[in-house]
Amino acid sequence: EGSEIVGHKQDTNVVNPHNAERVTLKYKWKFGEGIKEGDYFDFTLSDNVETHGISTLRKVPEIKSTDGQVMAIGEVVEERKIRYTFKEYVKDKKDLTAELSLNLFIDPTTVTKQGKQKVEVTLGDKTIRKRVHIKYLDGVKDKWVVTVNGRIDTLNKEDGKFSHFAYIKPNNRSLSSVTVTGQVTSGHKQNANNPTVKVYKHIGSDELAESVYAKLDDASKFEDVT
Repeated sequence: EGSEIVGHKQDTNVVNPHNAERVTLKYKWKFGEGIKEGDYFDFTLSDNVETHGISTLRKVPEIKSTDGQVMAIGEVVEERKIRYTFKEYVKDKKDLTAELSLNLFIDPTTVTKQGKQKVEVTLGDKTIRKRVHIKYLDGVKDKWVVTVNGRIDTLNKEDGKFSHFAYIKPNNRSLSSVTVTGQVTSGHKQNANNPTVKVYKHIGSDELAESVYAKLDDASKFEDVT
């Protein structure tokens, strides 16, 4: 019946994933008669967005009726393919209407540089689109123009674990006795072990991703110097 992709802020199409900004998919549906339990529909996302952000969980919200009953449950069947399966509630119902609001996060593994992107969602033969301008943070620099930039990569709330990427770019300077420190500013986990830290040297000829992402198992670009 109606659908759109809306940006993080109404008055701009700029999205900064490093500030936890995203776009939101909004669907409005009006279903005809004959839908039964077990029927389903799929929609697919373009390769520049996904549904989970830094979370390790792959969950999408339920579709509920206006009186709060669960009409359909969703699942991520592939990284960019979402399936909604109708529940018993739809049996013998007429003129069903439903709405869905789903956050879509910019994928740092495919959108590695700043610039314009076209986000697309396809359901059946209908595709909705939104043009956005991706901006990433530059990190922080000291007086010698050494740059540090970082991004939380994964967050597992259930296990109380997270992983973090950090770049240290010396700007062609030779650095010695380098110390990198970090701390969780609030909250802590009881009996937590010391974090695991791995250090890699970028040996590739290409620039590091502005999204703060690295395929660390690519031995032609990264050398483990831990």
